[in-house]
Parts: sequence; C-alpha cells; structure tokens
Amino acid sequence: GGKPTTPVGRRPSAAPALDAKKLAVHPLLHFANGGGLSIDCSFTREASIYSSEMNTVKLVVRNTLSAPLTRIRVGDTRLEPGMRLQPFAEIAALQPGASTSVNLYVDFGGKTRAANFDVCTERGTYPVSVAVGAGELVAPVALSPDEFDALAAGLRGMHEHRV
Repeated sequence: GGKPTTPVGRRPSAAPALDAKKLAVHPLLHFANGGGLSIDCSFTREASIYSSEMNTVKLVVRNTLSAPLTRIRVGDTRLEPGMRLQPFAEIAALQPGASTSVNLYVDFGGKTRAANFDVCTERGTYPVSVAVGAGELVAPVALSPDEFDALAAGLRGMHEHRV
C-alpha cells in the first residue's frame, strides 16, 4: 500500500500524547524522605527527543520547605544492562512552596524492571526508583495489510487448536 510504515519493534516518531489531566501519577520521592523535596512521576507516552526507544517520564518537583532548594539534579544511576537514562537539566533553585515540571527519558530495554537512580540537592542525596508497567513499553506500529499477515503467520503454534 501507499501508507508509510514503521519498522517492527520501533516506536512511531510522533506517538499521541495523553491528556495531562488523565495521566496516572505515582509518588517517586516523599518530602519526608527527600529533605523537603517531593517528586511525583507519570508516563506521558510522548515521543522522546533522544531515542525512539526511550519513555518520557514527567516529573513534578516540589519544594515543601520554607527555604529554597538548590542544585536539584540526577546523581548516580543504578541501571540494569540494556537500560539507559537521560537525566533532566539541573534545577538551579526551587523557591519555598514552588513546583516545576521536568522530563526524564528512560530506555527500559524492554524490561519491566525499575530504573534506580539518585536525586540530589544541596541538602543531600535521595535514592529513587521509576517502575514501569508493561503497558508503557508497548507502542503502536503502523503496518500494511501484507506486513500484518506476514507477522501473524509467524505467530502460529501452541495457541492453535484444530479439530
């Protein structure tokens, strides 16, 4: 057909983003464990600017203290083989009660294992873990009818029952 296709196993270059109001939000760092820094995360399903294999993770970073937090950044990473992480740019200062959103980009390498890393401020280092659900690793792929039929033919096996 005349439709453009995406190679199997690759994400389309422009995946539709989810409505921000409908994103599932997960706590990443509780302020009591983060020296006053609180972080929530959500998977936006937006295409990554770094790689088609990377998931975009939106982080909402909040300062719950009455004093500014400075030098908020990703520190050491503890990733399994095949995983990659592109950190957000350092946040120079976050005023008391303020929040900001940044994006983190993670290639989970097709695994549902968590990406473990440190978030650092001038006050300390706090270990965090971004866990991914299997549904976040699945992306739509545009296929022609012929490509679909060829892939479907390769799926024959034990799931078939003939009488």
